[in-house]
Formats: sequence, structure tokens, C-alpha cells
Amino acid sequence: MAHREPEPQQGRNKAGVVAFAVALAAVLAIVLVYFLMR
Repeated sequence: MAHREPEPQQGRNKAGVVAFAVALAAVLAIVLVYFLMR
């Protein structure tokens, strides 16, 4: 990530972390279901 924000806001930073965690969990769930259904 070359683009960096000079002053990241607290709320936006937390929202980004939550969104990243949700996306990671969704990907893991999809991969798990994919391997189980094979």
C-alpha cells in the first residue's frame, strides 16, 4: 500500500479493522464450505 493517510481517524481505522476481520472470516468460511462440499 503506497498510499498512506497523514492522519487516520480513530473511528475509520476501527471500521477498517472490523471490515477486514469480517472479510477474512467470510473467505475462511467459503473455503471451508468449498472443501467440505467437494
